[in-house]
Amino acid sequence: MRLRYDRRMRVWAASIVLAVCGRAGAQPPEPESHAVCALGQRLPYCKSVFVLEGAARWGNVSTQSVRTGLLVAYDRDHSFGATMGIIGYTKQTCCQPMSGTAVLLELRYRHWLGDQLGLDLGAAALYGSARGGGMADISLEVADAIALTASVDAVPLPSGIGLGANLGIRVGSGLVGVSLASH
Repeated sequence: MRLRYDRRMRVWAASIVLAVCGRAGAQPPEPESHAVCALGQRLPYCKSVFVLEGAARWGNVSTQSVRTGLLVAYDRDHSFGATMGIIGYTKQTCCQPMSGTAVLLELRYRHWLGDQLGLDLGAAALYGSARGGGMADISLEVADAIALTASVDAVPLPSGIGLGANLGIRVGSGLVGVSLASH
């Protein structure tokens, strides 16, 4: 009788150990990966992020812009891309404000700080009616929905180049993705 009892206990104990060890070693399923996302997320969720955004910045050169483009994931923490758009700007001078519009072509790098949080660095060329200019910016981006930005701008004006340092916000296509995901 004792021999049967010991065997049953051993088989039962071995079954429990195998079940626990088997579950502990199991990997969680990989999240579904999308080729292009409007809601900005890093790999493995998104291989690339579609950018559609509007921005407003205030400072000694106030700007408003609309941009579209694409960021492509290099690896889990780094994405590279480009945007293009239209920028309107106003530079306050001693006598009167001077304003203009320009085409904007930007190269952008994103360092992912979390699944939906990124630090963006951008460098753009501005092509106005008479001459060119440029801008460099840094922003803290949340899911391509909203970002806090800081920039240094050199905008083309009829009298020369208007230099400015600005702070602002940017809203983007991630707002649509967040809205659709919540329904």
